[in-house]
This record gives sequence, C-alpha cells and structure tokens, in this order.
Amino acid sequence: MADDVEKAVEEQVIVDVAEGGFKLGFRHIAAATVISVAAICAPILKAHEGNSLNSYQDIGGVWTACEGVAHVLPHHTYTPSECGKMNGKALTEKIYGVSDQIDVNLPDKTLAAHVDFAYNVGLGAYHTSRALRETNKGIFLDGCYAMLDFYRAGGHDCRLDKGKKHGCYGVYQYHIDDMNLCLEGLKENVSTQR
Repeated sequence: MADDVEKAVEEQVIVDVAEGGFKLGFRHIAAATVISVAAICAPILKAHEGNSLNSYQDIGGVWTACEGVAHVLPHHTYTPSECGKMNGKALTEKIYGVSDQIDVNLPDKTLAAHVDFAYNVGLGAYHTSRALRETNKGIFLDGCYAMLDFYRAGGHDCRLDKGKKHGCYGVYQYHIDDMNLCLEGLKENVSTQR
C-alpha cells in the first residue's frame, strides 16, 4: 500500500505542476522533496494508522478511513483504489501544509516527522504547536521534543495507558516515533556536514 500512496503522491504532484504550480498556497518546496518526504511518510503512516476500508470514528470522534484520512463519509466502505488515491491526496496536502508553515530548511527525515505529526494532530493544531514555533526559531531539538506535548486524546492523558488493552497509549507512542524520526533526521544532517 505504501507504493500505492507514493504513486498517488507523484500523480498529485504532476497534476499540481501541470496546473501552474502547487495548490494550497504551497510556496517553497521542490517536487522532488515532496516525493522524498512522501516515501519516508508512507510506510510510517501505514504502521501508525493501518488501512481501514470502512470509515470509523477515531478517538476524537472524527470520521476516518483508509490510512487515517479524516473527515470522510460516516459508515462508508471505500475500495482499495479509492483509499490509495485518498491516502496520496491527504499526504500530499499535509506535506504542502506543513511546508507552508516551516520557515527554515530541514532534512527530509525531519520534515517527514513534522508531516507525520501534523497528519495525526491536524494542520490547525500543528500551526499553533510548540514543535512548529521552536523549529521556526531554529531550535530544532526542542522542535522535535515538543511533539511530545500532544499526549492527550479525547480529553484523556494517553501516557497513563501504557500496557492497557483499551486506551490511547498508541497516540502517545505515535508522537514518540515522530520525535525519534525528527531527531534522526537532524543527526544524519549533522553527520553529513562533517
């Protein structure tokens, strides 16, 4: 499925370029970077979100389907092909949306971590997050660590649910994984500059 998402992202980028530029106010990211970030994000999203052909309400009550595509039709079943296209479009939009908000250059893995994080919390929450603020100040480590500020889901502290069968610790683990990817990107960037 990750290959389907990557293909859908590539197709979306081609359409956006053919229409005279990127949509959503997208200003400062190369098509190759969009594709690279998508290639990093696609398997992570699959692991974090799964791929549900049937829409369901997530822990926040938002109707979701496919690989975490939010605001879908309630009680609807999608085909694998529909999910592939929806996943690619949603990921492309998140890459564009995050890139529009970041004022600094980031390694692809670190950018992918921010995209995956925004995919989970939403672009609105990402826009007001400390992760974005610290990153834009150039305090990159704090930007990565700030992803752990989002530990609540549905009003519940997900950190308290580790080891419980029913709970939301997976949401917090999602952000730990994003933080680690963010840090990994920074570490690799430093080691390649030596």
